[in-house]
Amino acid sequence: MSEYRLDVKGSVDLSDYGNIYEYMDIIGVNDKFTISMDYLDEKNIELIITMLKYKDFTIVDNGKNEQGKYYIKAHKDSSQFRHIQINN
Repeated sequence: MSEYRLDVKGSVDLSDYGNIYEYMDIIGVNDKFTISMDYLDEKNIELIITMLKYKDFTIVDNGKNEQGKYYIKAHKDSSQFRHIQINN
């Protein structure tokens, strides 16, 4: 099991979301992932959490740390077929 960390300095713009989304692909099953950001509002936190869940991550914790940075801690689930629906 590995641990990955992504620190985003300054405000988050549209290209940052694309980079975060792509970065999620290198994280393996059962690996831990922490994203920390200087500034993030509630709407953007929810967007990143939605992206993580779509990529099969479980959110472990999120909030604001002692240094005033926003963070999201997650780990990658082993269920790679979670988004496939079977219609009978």
